[in-house]
Amino acid sequence: MAAFASRIRDARFRVAAVRTPQPIGVRFHLAFRSVFMALGRRGFLFSFVLLALISLSTRVPAQSAQAGPDYVFRPGDVIAISVAAHSGENIPKLTIPSDGSISIYGQTIPAAGRTRAQLEKAVRDAIATLIVDPIVSVNLVETPYNKVYVNGAVETPGAYDYTEGLTLLKLLTQAGGLKPSAGRTAFIQRGGQQTPHTVDLAALYSGDPSANVVLQPGDYVQVGEANVFVIGLVATQGPVFYRMADTVLKAVAAAGGTTGAADVRHVFVVRNGKKVATVNLLEVEEPSADPSTDATRSASFPLEPGDVISVPALADVVHVEGAVTKPGDAYVIPKQRDKVLDILAEAGGATTEADLSAVMLRRELEGGQTLTQRLDLRPNGSPSQNAIVKPGDYIYVPVRRQTDRTTALLAVSTLVSVVTAIRSLR
Repeated sequence: MAAFASRIRDARFRVAAVRTPQPIGVRFHLAFRSVFMALGRRGFLFSFVLLALISLSTRVPAQSAQAGPDYVFRPGDVIAISVAAHSGENIPKLTIPSDGSISIYGQTIPAAGRTRAQLEKAVRDAIATLIVDPIVSVNLVETPYNKVYVNGAVETPGAYDYTEGLTLLKLLTQAGGLKPSAGRTAFIQRGGQQTPHTVDLAALYSGDPSANVVLQPGDYVQVGEANVFVIGLVATQGPVFYRMADTVLKAVAAAGGTTGAADVRHVFVVRNGKKVATVNLLEVEEPSADPSTDATRSASFPLEPGDVISVPALADVVHVEGAVTKPGDAYVIPKQRDKVLDILAEAGGATTEADLSAVMLRRELEGGQTLTQRLDLRPNGSPSQNAIVKPGDYIYVPVRRQTDRTTALLAVSTLVSVVTAIRSLR
């Protein structure tokens, strides 16, 4: 017991000695040695083991800057320039300034936006008057761009550490993968390049090696989002993830399906503001008719990002009669400001006998009243005559008045007879 107390007293003196200014490594060693010496030789050995562990845990691994052949230098990069057999001309560290140009050998050389091979050639040309056939080597020493960035439709967007050989697929995996709203395209913006590189994500995930781009420090990856929009008589109107709805049937299903009053035989697809297809949801396979015609398409009609699928109600129709190719009911897209000429186009267009100067538009108003308009829809007519239609409107296209040939001949014959009779009386 007395021996143990003596060791504790010695430890106190040693701890007090640590308070004098010493290098941090020495202070750690003396402190732990003083304490554990009180416990004997095992404590002494343990102090060295613990000190070694602390030293290892506080050591920060150095990151070497490596630039592949396609690496594009940017402002802030630190480069080294060496000339073979001319050590006096070497520049061990040179930071590319914000304007992107470096000043060496009395000349200003643009560095930012160039690859290593391009910059080596520029330096070689600059010193060609000083050194015969110089062999120039440019290397990346340090770079502030030790990160790559991914944003858009990924689960965990943000900055990620760059490692040599990092590919797009590895980065997307680190970011948690794609969101359901992700489109089929990713864009890679690289320093010094004005136009981003486009990657087909479908090809990437199908194993196409050409789509798995090797990234560089500082690259920005943007994964685009893509939706289609379903409106009309569906359970939930609004955007639907394109990856989950690349056909009309899938889009309508993703919107919760149609309601009871929906006209499932006349679902419309609008692309870039124009109606591109009329779809029958009850048809699963495409009809045999040429798809380039106005034939009704099946529910498997392929969609594109941004398409609008409109499911009309059975009452959303305009009745068309008269001199049109397909008289009957023409459907109106909800929330689409269709006009009379649009409806006539839905009805196959006017026939050659149609009198477009006297098209009749009739509308039933509240209270049982009727509004009738006569419209001049000839090509040289006023655009204001092309009225906006509403569901329930009635359009009639008359036939141009033509004089019956027999009646005309009879009239001419009668006129000739009258003239002859008058002359005979003279």
